Amino acid sequence: MNISAKALIILLCTIVISSCSELREVYTSSLKIGMTKSEVEITLKKKPVATVAAKNFPEAHTVIEVVQYNGTGGNYYFYFVNDRLQKWTPADDHLLYLDDMVPNQTS
Repeated sequence: MNISAKALIILLCTIVISSCSELREVYTSSLKIGMTKSEVEITLKKKPVATVAAKNFPEAHTVIEVVQYNGTGGNYYFYFVNDRLQKWTPADDHLLYLDDMVPNQTS
């Protein structure tokens, strides 16, 4: 077997193995409200597949980001407020109106 054939086999194996990690179940039982995005990634042992929505509310000093995780048992939206997990829902639910997630301001 020549070097290019070996390299192709290694590349294909790498692609297959990395694809399998996306197909793993999303186990939400270990998650806790208040975790950072990094802590969620570490707990789930995977990265989100997409950022679904994001909005900055400068007057409230609040950034809201919604990311999507996919798994064999379903897909989930994870809502982060200022990099802290606020809630998660099945992705087939409608996205929450992000303005409703901004903390009330007091003057």
